[in-house]
Amino acid sequence: QAKGPAGRTPRVFDLGGHVGIARHAFGRLVPLEDVDWLCQDLPAVAARGAEIARERGTRGLRFTSDPNDGDGADVWMAAGSLQYLEWSLADRLASLATPPEMVILNKTPAHPFLDGYTLQNTGVAICPYRIFSGPALLASLRSVGYECVERWRDPVHSCRIPFHSEIDVPEYSGFVLRRR
Repeated sequence: QAKGPAGRTPRVFDLGGHVGIARHAFGRLVPLEDVDWLCQDLPAVAARGAEIARERGTRGLRFTSDPNDGDGADVWMAAGSLQYLEWSLADRLASLATPPEMVILNKTPAHPFLDGYTLQNTGVAICPYRIFSGPALLASLRSVGYECVERWRDPVHSCRIPFHSEIDVPEYSGFVLRRR
């Protein structure tokens, strides 16, 4: 049985976790029944995720549309969602009464120096899409008490900017940060 700090059930907050894709995928490989996994996404997506979890009988998986519900989680995870947020992750973490001990970011468009926005055409909609300066992102998280302990490249994901290849992000990044 998994135990978090002080012997309590470990809590994961999956920011932009869609319908629980990561929890369902990891749950096939690692026993997660004793982990409280909370996925945050848009209300309609969260509602559909709850339906799928009920249909599959997935224990320990819950849904919300409020990012403040991540307060008190042991781990915050964002796998390909950070670039869609209207707010700063560092500011949100700093606002929590009980911030997580660990933050895991994956599929993040981190440029060596550029920090800005573009548009993404998903085929269904055109969405604002943030490109992060990797150093500025890590500095913002360091300013609220997090140190990067692991970083990796994700060559499968990239962001091409038509007519401006000088600001392309040829591969995305992943990070693990721990609270100091």
